[in-house]
Amino acid sequence: MGGQDGSRGYLYQSIISVLSACTINDWSHISVEPKTENDKVDISFYEEERIIKAIQVKSSINSFSKAMIIEWMRDIMNDIESEEYEIVLIGNCSASVNTFIKNVNNFKEHVVISNAQKGIMTITNGKKFKIDMIHFNQEYLMSIIRDNMSKWIYKKGYILEPDLIDQLSHASVTLHTLWGTEGKKISKDIYEKKILNWVKSSMGNKIKSCTAKADI
Repeated sequence: MGGQDGSRGYLYQSIISVLSACTINDWSHISVEPKTENDKVDISFYEEERIIKAIQVKSSINSFSKAMIIEWMRDIMNDIESEEYEIVLIGNCSASVNTFIKNVNNFKEHVVISNAQKGIMTITNGKKFKIDMIHFNQEYLMSIIRDNMSKWIYKKGYILEPDLIDQLSHASVTLHTLWGTEGKKISKDIYEKKILNWVKSSMGNKIKSCTAKADI
């Protein structure tokens, strides 16, 4: 991976870690770039000692193929044991690959792979596997960040005007190194405080307390 590609990859990985932290419920710890046997996991969420979700983020200016996706599904499953798996693709794919992704997500298509230790495995049988396709469009990506960050801030008891949320979302993209955990497993409380402290320091007195928290 070249320098520019690597920087973009780390950026997207960090964005997805924050978005996932804001939208996934019932987790107690997170690790960004956890130390695993084959380094195929970018983000892992835990419920105490149990891994409840393992995520791999892939970005490319080239079109994703079905063979690539199946390879990444195999790699992440063979690397770590988790209740759920997710491959986040940031880029583009053909109509047929998009159909394949939808079928896997809807349990309409089973992907069979082989493993030397585990024998033949059917990925979508007994394992929750999600493939999330985010098209390579900066405005679309920013809209996802903006919407989820707005909901998360409100859930935490604060409110920002829409134009300030937009500013904050763009700023979060340039400060991606803040969201890493250096492979360490840290608690939800610490990670969320990390995000909230950054929001408060960025917005100052522009962030206001809500009269009541939303139940989101």
